[in-house]
Amino acid sequence: MFKEALKEATENQGPADNIPDKNSLTKGVSKSGEPKVISQDGDVVTKEYKGETYKVSGEKDEQGHPFVLNSNGEVDFGTMPKIGGQASAPVCLSEGNSGYGFIHIEDGHGKDIRNANFRSVPDFITYVIKNVEVIKKGKVYGAIQSYQLQAPIPQKEGEKLKNSMLMVELSKNGKYYNINTAGIFKESYGDKNEVVYDKHALANQDASPDAGLRFAELNKGTSYTSMNSATTTSGDKGNKEK
Repeated sequence: MFKEALKEATENQGPADNIPDKNSLTKGVSKSGEPKVISQDGDVVTKEYKGETYKVSGEKDEQGHPFVLNSNGEVDFGTMPKIGGQASAPVCLSEGNSGYGFIHIEDGHGKDIRNANFRSVPDFITYVIKNVEVIKKGKVYGAIQSYQLQAPIPQKEGEKLKNSMLMVELSKNGKYYNINTAGIFKESYGDKNEVVYDKHALANQDASPDAGLRFAELNKGTSYTSMNSATTTSGDKGNKEK
């Protein structure tokens, strides 16, 4: 199971090297201060940060930061297929710090995400994974290739087109993809990055299109809730391995 494998993998952590901007780190403390613990139920801790409440698991990433839970109480927000020679693995959101993860996203993009009618950062991430249309190569950290997951967001009449986007990177131990950052960017962001999957142009892909097809299949049961709806959309989760 993922939980057992992750526990085993993080017991012997190596030096941190999968953070997008190491110069922005402040020993795990955000520029806006530390998250506040609200309550704890077993291994699940409810916290508040910048007025936003969220839950974290007892499971931790390679840097020792806990994983944020999705609306179903899971650390697994979705699944990346085998792509570019890298293994298929769960997509997770670490609480992180000012350099990556939930805190980094809240600091830089939280307001924009809620202004786009998403309840929270975790809700936004689930939406992107469910609606990915384009996957592009991102930066390379050491020998590890990161990827940009792009999904369209509804636009008001007259607004410029924008994409919702996640930047994910496979952990050193290969057990999970961590979400380094996420936000809403102008359509031209990452234009020069190599496309490895395009939902609307499968016939023209030089890279293996089955990676993207399997991405859609693996994540067809992912659920999300927008600010405009109290209903959570869900599907069959039976195709996920835990």
